[in-house]
Amino acid sequence: PPGARWPKTIRDRISKAHIVVGDVQGMRPDVLFELGFAYGLRKAFIPTFQVVPEMKEIPTWLQGRQIGYYGDIEGINKIVGSIATHLSDPEFMRPVAPPYPLPSLVVWLRLLEWNRIQLEQVRTLASREGANMEVYLDKDLTSERIMKRAASAALLVVNLDGTPLDNLMHYIAGAAVSRPDAGKG
Repeated sequence: PPGARWPKTIRDRISKAHIVVGDVQGMRPDVLFELGFAYGLRKAFIPTFQVVPEMKEIPTWLQGRQIGYYGDIEGINKIVGSIATHLSDPEFMRPVAPPYPLPSLVVWLRLLEWNRIQLEQVRTLASREGANMEVYLDKDLTSERIMKRAASAALLVVNLDGTPLDNLMHYIAGAAVSRPDAGKG
């Protein structure tokens, strides 16, 4: 209803769900954050589009997943069938294990021209605190290994600049928020 605290409600529902279906048509930041949240909780999720998009419309980091299409009855039936398969067979497409929290890891995603001073400030702070700092460039970000590394950091810095890579930053931030234990220790 109007006035409801939607972010908390949706995250509570994702936490209790066995599978999450997310409409990624238009790549809304909140939906990508929520799918990242589901990923971090090791929930199966199905990204969906209303119509079959051109491959260039699907970000490279999402292209490895089967996409559902809900623009017609056949597409909806396939999504429902996939949900039924996930629920009836727990071994089907078992979600990848979430990253282990690493209390001494600081990850900086996206070295951009305008954030070099801030990067050096964070690097100095990490060094002073005895933390291990890793910086990843745009070209590295679609790697599953780096996404896991970022989601396991005690301190994660994501940089947004209005480009399509912002979508991935929202996804990774959602995964990190789902497992806040990395900061302990």
